[in-house]
Amino acid sequence: MQEFEPATDQLDEAWDAIQHVADLQDAWAAINPQGEQQRLDDQLDRNLVQDSDDEFAEMEVPELQSRQNIHQGDQPRCAIETCDPEITEEQAQHMMRQLNEKQRQVFNHVSKWCDDKARDQSVDPFQMFLTGGAGTGKSHVIKCIQYYAKKVFARMTESAEDMTVLSLAHLGTAAFNICGQTICSGLKINPKSQKEYKPLGEESLNTLRVKYRHLQLVIIDEISMVSTTQLTYIFGRLQQIKGTYTDFGNVSILAVGDFYQLPPISPPTPLCFPHDEILKDIWNPLFQIVELKEIMRQKDDAIFAQMLNRLRERKKKQPLQKTDKELLESRRVEENNLTAPPDALHLFYLNKDVDSHNERKLASLNTEMFTIKANDVDQRGGRIIQVHETPHRTTRADDTSLASYLKLAVDARVMLIANVDVSDGLCNGVPGIVKGIEFCNSQNMPIVVYVKFDSDRVGAKTRTTQFIPPHYAGCVPIKPRKESFKVRGRTFTTTREQMPLKLAWAVTVHKVQGQTTDQAVISMKGLRKSMAYVALSRVTHLEGMYLMDYDESRIFCNEDIEANVAKMPTCDLSKANPLTEIDHNTNFVIAHHNIQSLHRHIDDLKRTQK
Repeated sequence: MQEFEPATDQLDEAWDAIQHVADLQDAWAAINPQGEQQRLDDQLDRNLVQDSDDEFAEMEVPELQSRQNIHQGDQPRCAIETCDPEITEEQAQHMMRQLNEKQRQVFNHVSKWCDDKARDQSVDPFQMFLTGGAGTGKSHVIKCIQYYAKKVFARMTESAEDMTVLSLAHLGTAAFNICGQTICSGLKINPKSQKEYKPLGEESLNTLRVKYRHLQLVIIDEISMVSTTQLTYIFGRLQQIKGTYTDFGNVSILAVGDFYQLPPISPPTPLCFPHDEILKDIWNPLFQIVELKEIMRQKDDAIFAQMLNRLRERKKKQPLQKTDKELLESRRVEENNLTAPPDALHLFYLNKDVDSHNERKLASLNTEMFTIKANDVDQRGGRIIQVHETPHRTTRADDTSLASYLKLAVDARVMLIANVDVSDGLCNGVPGIVKGIEFCNSQNMPIVVYVKFDSDRVGAKTRTTQFIPPHYAGCVPIKPRKESFKVRGRTFTTTREQMPLKLAWAVTVHKVQGQTTDQAVISMKGLRKSMAYVALSRVTHLEGMYLMDYDESRIFCNEDIEANVAKMPTCDLSKANPLTEIDHNTNFVIAHHNIQSLHRHIDDLKRTQK
């Protein structure tokens, strides 16, 4: 020891002294900024599991959950509208024939650009903002555009694996809805990125350049939850990847969402608002708006649909229409002796109300309950400082979603709280039911929890690559996960091992955006602007809506949305279809030399007469 470590005691004293005067990572970054940036990029590759939806510190918001009756034969009470990754041409044409007039105009506009781009690489890109209230079919338009764009751009690539269309979303569940990726994983953007854009390291950049060398179109869903910082990084990443300073690297952007729904987390300012804190306002000068107004989701309940449209834009002091007031009050649980189904999805504003409901449901199960304690290990400079018998008490501000203590039982409703594998649907927020909990030597931490997810698509790949006992057929094995974080107020790093699950009979309004449900019990206590509309519009029909703590003053929007959206330029869709400019009072002839398959598309031609 004296020969190889002659100054061990002095080094330990110096190390302890450094901890009190400096942040070692910041010091290393100052000495070797390029090396530190590459280290961060590599860390991001290994551990892109946290979406920034975990930063609702002041709101105490839990994760996304959908509800399904656990009895065999019942249908899911809450469903994620997922896009089939591989659809046939016949299925795609059926989807396109379902487009209403406005949706078809949007599709024609984008498809014409795809055709022009495939013929001429010099065609200018577009930046479109497709908006509309909940249920207006925005996701349906995305599916049609995805299919057509990939089909057209396939001619330009050398391999079928080359990516030409990239679909992104802020949350893992929203990304899964459109068969895409989270913004963080798709473009290697750290969820904790600062406002000032930091370029990607060369090694990671080369990987993305190869992957996206034929990229032509980026679709960003749930754009209302994207912050100015994220959009700045998307802008910069695409410029880096394509090696050009043109807007978004000369890649077209289709942004889809509704600013009347939930805003970004930090800062909570929608993209359509002026942003003085950034050098360049990317949104306002570039994006052109198209609004869908015909509601498709509640098309069998026209009165309910019309009410939702009015509530979407209702001002805070604006009185409710008499008919809307009567409809809402008719669904009050307290006043009308309504009894909500016991397994209906419950929506709350605060995390404590969600936890209270979940604990009551857990206690009602007739199965053994387990309390799983997290394994916490403190580390400094790669060295283990302390292995804790009792885990740290953590909050959302401590930058970890893994719980100190987790209560589980067979038949418990749970959801994933980490992006284990977004491409396989194992993303932050997908719901399911615990079917088995297996331990090994330790009775504290299970080696695996078998979860039957509501969607068969979730974990489909995992089920084929891992052994699953016959009595757990259809389930997905969820194993303990490790995350590193800093406990608030401390300088060292803690690594926590815990099951990436959370009880989820109830959810918050924040995390139900992007889903639909047949039945929901909605508590209006504490709801802020836009939240009531988001909650109410998740239900597909009036009879499935149950209101608790009813307070009509909680139903209001952000009044500045309308004025700021009105400032956006409108996208001209008329040029996409020349037939729309023809005077239909006169006769005209369509001549085409290739009519072999005309009989198959005569219905499509008739639909363009409008």
